[in-house]
Amino acid sequence: MVWGFLRSLNTNPEAIFGGGSRRMSQFSSRCLILCLVYLILRPDVSFFVQLSQLSSRCVNFLSRCLNFCPYISIFDSNGDGIGDINGITSKLDHFVEMGVETIWITPFFKSPMVDMGYDVADFVGIDPVFGTMEDFDQLMREMKKRDLKLILDLVINHSSDEHPWFDKSVKKIEPYTNYYVWRDPKGYEKDGTPIPPNNWLSIFEGSAWKWNENRKQFYYHKFEVQQPDLNLTHPPLKEEFRKIMKFWYDKGVSGFRLDAARDLVEDRLFRDEPLLDPNNKNTDVKFFDLDHIYTTDLQETYDLIHEFRKISDSCYNSKIEDRILIPESWADLTNMMKFYGNKTHKMTHFPFNFRLIQATSYVFPTPILLENEITSWLNAMPANGVANWVFENHDIYRTGSKFNPEFSDILLILIMTLPGVASLYYGQEIGMLNTKLRPDPILLKTIRESQFAARRPMQWDSSLNAEGCSVHLPYSLYIVYYHVGILTLTSRPIPTLPPQYPEWNRIRISHIQPSKYKVISPHQSANQFLKVGDRSGVAPLPRPAGPPTNYLQIFCNKNSTHNGISFVLRDVGSNIR
Repeated sequence: MVWGFLRSLNTNPEAIFGGGSRRMSQFSSRCLILCLVYLILRPDVSFFVQLSQLSSRCVNFLSRCLNFCPYISIFDSNGDGIGDINGITSKLDHFVEMGVETIWITPFFKSPMVDMGYDVADFVGIDPVFGTMEDFDQLMREMKKRDLKLILDLVINHSSDEHPWFDKSVKKIEPYTNYYVWRDPKGYEKDGTPIPPNNWLSIFEGSAWKWNENRKQFYYHKFEVQQPDLNLTHPPLKEEFRKIMKFWYDKGVSGFRLDAARDLVEDRLFRDEPLLDPNNKNTDVKFFDLDHIYTTDLQETYDLIHEFRKISDSCYNSKIEDRILIPESWADLTNMMKFYGNKTHKMTHFPFNFRLIQATSYVFPTPILLENEITSWLNAMPANGVANWVFENHDIYRTGSKFNPEFSDILLILIMTLPGVASLYYGQEIGMLNTKLRPDPILLKTIRESQFAARRPMQWDSSLNAEGCSVHLPYSLYIVYYHVGILTLTSRPIPTLPPQYPEWNRIRISHIQPSKYKVISPHQSANQFLKVGDRSGVAPLPRPAGPPTNYLQIFCNKNSTHNGISFVLRDVGSNIR
């Protein structure tokens, strides 16, 4: 739901949006949405042994997890231009070669694809364009052979209006009557038009209430009008999701990403939300003009997440060693910390941390800015928490295109050496940049052009079509950056710049063993940018001449066999593209 949230901002979307794909046969309005996120954990296993919320098996899982993620990546196994489950299966050996241990796939469920799969019409059925349940079972068998784990994207905030639940709820067939958030009109206009219950707005503009003529009530939709919000306080609906989670756990899935996790419960009194600026006299109020105190980050939402954790833990399956829940939320720091829970009130295992993305949306990531964001998270995080870092995703321009190609490599090394989980977006490991695309009128009906910039095929090799990517119409792709690819990288010596991921991962596993984390920023030391680890880990080099806030240098410690490899950035502070 990140794109839905961001695309409604009253800003120039081309300034902040982008995205990507690992291997794409074709962008299509019914394309396979795949997301395999790298959760690259430092080898400091003792950091996780103290986590009281996690089982010993889950600690072991997290402490070695390596999870690779393309978002709209089309793994096309039959040449029809649409990715499919068999296409994923065909690339498993490559993932193993890269050191991947966990794969996260976003919705492939049956869907009308209004929101690219996040409008689910059947939570336990696979859309035929992506394959069959037999294909999925084969995928799980092949993953098990390779000791790979799978995380699915679970959309619990809403469904498609084409889901059978919604039709039965409209007809007030029990127990479905209260599966969605229904409300009577506040009144009627002179012409008989029903008035929405309150002033709540949709992220996608306009009222968040849609009148249903058959039921003679409004239903609430935080996102698209075709995505009615589910009433997750309704016990029968919670039981539905228990069955859904158990179904996929029994299939061999290891966990779920919980989409739109901050939006699950609304104010039961349905009160109007206040303006952020009380002096705002504009009659055309937009989503971000309101203070969403009655629709977002309610305590009841976090209580519900706790219930989902209990539901997940109750779905024990001896075939599954580990079960993990990861919420997706762009909440403030205080609310993000709630997702960790405590010793007696278990929540999720860790939330995605987008604060580095948020902090650098419009400004260059200076040392002090990075220090503030990193230390604020670590200081706020509970002692038994797992840290997490993200610098790129499918909705944000790639750092190499936004700032500087060399700087994206620096940021990659930075988050890979921070304590906890480094979530890498596909292509980040080889320094991929945005691409230039020819606008396509069919695609622009479902995806804005600003999303295309980084959603390019994964460069499997240096050929124009990236080792056989489908070029079926109607998608027109113009690749302007294809001089580097995975296959060419893995067969050559370790480079110095850019630090390509396969080589750097081998260095990290073999030589980088940081035990403690400390930030030393320019205002504390004139000769150091920042320090990750201690004497046995990654250390800073003396600062050379040049602008002090635009320089970062990290190198392997003197005991490393790769001594001397350095990653240097100079004079790029104002070079934002």
